[in-house]
Amino acid sequence: MPFVPVRGKQLKYLDSGDGETPIILIHGAGSSALIWHQVQQHLENASLRTLALSLPGAGGSDAPDNVDDYNSDAYAADIRGALDQLDIHRCVLVGHSLGVQNVISTLADHGEGLTVPAIILIAGGACDFARPPVLGDQREAIIEGFRAREDSPPETPTPEWTREHRGLPKNVRHRLWNDIRNNPFERAVGQRLGELRDRTGFLLKLRVPTLIVSGDSDTVVPLERTLKMYLNLSPDMRFMHILHSIGHYPNAEVPDVVARIVEDFVKEHAT
Repeated sequence: MPFVPVRGKQLKYLDSGDGETPIILIHGAGSSALIWHQVQQHLENASLRTLALSLPGAGGSDAPDNVDDYNSDAYAADIRGALDQLDIHRCVLVGHSLGVQNVISTLADHGEGLTVPAIILIAGGACDFARPPVLGDQREAIIEGFRAREDSPPETPTPEWTREHRGLPKNVRHRLWNDIRNNPFERAVGQRLGELRDRTGFLLKLRVPTLIVSGDSDTVVPLERTLKMYLNLSPDMRFMHILHSIGHYPNAEVPDVVARIVEDFVKEHAT
């Protein structure tokens, strides 16, 4: 698995398949690039190139000690930095969960010179919530609160987690679970402390075909939150696919279905 140097860190990525326009896959808050394993396999068979990036602290990527390296602003800079280092200036962007916020932040804050013919956003809500960075005494109280209750996930996955990731081979599930267990303390804290920006204005002006994907059984980011993002996109640029009886991790629960959805959308709008 190769690494790319970005802003003083080494980030691991999984590069699969061939194609002129790579599909960049961005994971969520606690996951790693491995969550895309089967999606990548299916898309390679469809003659498409994918690149799944593990952000700082995830899946073997460097884990800085500074909690401020773990928020959407920092992640967006890392994503664009990785693309530049890999000489990728035209790509499809795909985000899952917090990866949706990170993809939108990349486009909004670091999109100059980057050509993105299509966007796919999975189970990520509306990106309409604004939160200032947590500072001062409140910041220290949150850090201490995390330290007080810090504990590792169990050695083996819970039955619910296994069900929600049942589309991954057992050995890949095991590796992904270990990635989650090895998440640094700073990652969880930084994602709680960092600033979030209301991206509604950006989305209303976005002129890129954008596919919203959600499971109607998602209890982490309820369907109505994702529907709100759909309504904030230009009517002629927005597309939606609802997966029935699927939860928050469709890329791991039904990766073959997600891969077909991605394949069809990319081949229609980005090739």
